[in-house]
Amino acid sequence: MLLPEYAPGKSRRIQLTGGPDRCSTVWAIFSARRSADMYICPRMLGGRVKVSLHQSGSWQLGLTQESSADVCSDGSRHWDIWKRGGELAPGTVRAWYLLIPDQELRVAAYDSKAHKLPPVGPEHAASIEFLMMSNEGPTVNFDDVHVVGRWRLEGRNESCLVVARRIPWTSDLQSWANFARKQAGTQAEAAGILKKKEDRYYFHDHNAQGVRFGLELTATSQS
Repeated sequence: MLLPEYAPGKSRRIQLTGGPDRCSTVWAIFSARRSADMYICPRMLGGRVKVSLHQSGSWQLGLTQESSADVCSDGSRHWDIWKRGGELAPGTVRAWYLLIPDQELRVAAYDSKAHKLPPVGPEHAASIEFLMMSNEGPTVNFDDVHVVGRWRLEGRNESCLVVARRIPWTSDLQSWANFARKQAGTQAEAAGILKKKEDRYYFHDHNAQGVRFGLELTATSQS
């Protein structure tokens, strides 16, 4: 398998497809040019929010420095700060992952420059994994995954491997998503924001192992 590699400072957009007429929004992945930092940006929020996987092991989600001055006059611009966790396998750390359920895809324009993730089908979701991996030592075998690419990190014997897995979208996950969507809708109404069925929400949470993840949902559920 030919593994696409990206040098420090290079970016790539990704988008989940669901056939010829359904897709997710676009997400941007990029590494720093002069440091061993990795970033993920939900473009549905206009580039104002990003996940930062810093070389120091202090990982963060929140407003970008450029946008925080407009909306954050005091306090931290970070919504969550956590420490690098333990190894998934020798030399491999699961840093962050993004869930996009198939049923949340809607009719939208494809980004011609985005890397298209393969469809996952009904009652499934794409789990897009960001794995910090040593450039030396044991390798990890991945079965049934779609490889997006590997980002070399500046000045560090480590890379960020990005892969997408097809996972079942269980009833428990759906119940949690329905609650999150309802809560977001209530907050939008309280803020006087007009909600359209095409609007997208982005949520951040952590699983039972403390690994942080993101979730993309549309403003209204699939009828």
